[in-house]
Amino acid sequence: MLSKIEDLKIYRIFPKASSENRWKGFSDSDNSDLEESLKSKVLINKNDIELIVNLWRAYQNNDDSLLLQLSENQSNCFHFLKEVIDAYININPEDFIKNQIENGLTDFDSVFKKFQEDLAIFGFGDLQVKKIYDKIVNEK
Repeated sequence: MLSKIEDLKIYRIFPKASSENRWKGFSDSDNSDLEESLKSKVLINKNDIELIVNLWRAYQNNDDSLLLQLSENQSNCFHFLKEVIDAYININPEDFIKNQIENGLTDFDSVFKKFQEDLAIFGFGDLQVKKIYDKIVNEK
């Protein structure tokens, strides 16, 4: 739908990021961080919208090779596109959680903490990880 609107003015707002928390989103932001993020908003241009449309279609069609090809695009709206797509294609969160449980992290809080440390790139919250965790625990 976005690609069909002429003269669309839509912006991407990024959370304040540092090397320690670049995948945490806005969760650590205070008022001044949010104001700074708003001031540094980035206009999503036609090329970005075309990229969004193509990424969505590739994702819907499970077309990993096209996703990898699209990840090479440079965009001010998608700073970590290559990293995110590489993680999506090459890392299975369920396998990661299963591995943590098999290696002795049996309580959810420990598994979630490890997931956040190692796979924060996925942007999963506690409920998403808990759903996977419960599925694995119930399979045993």
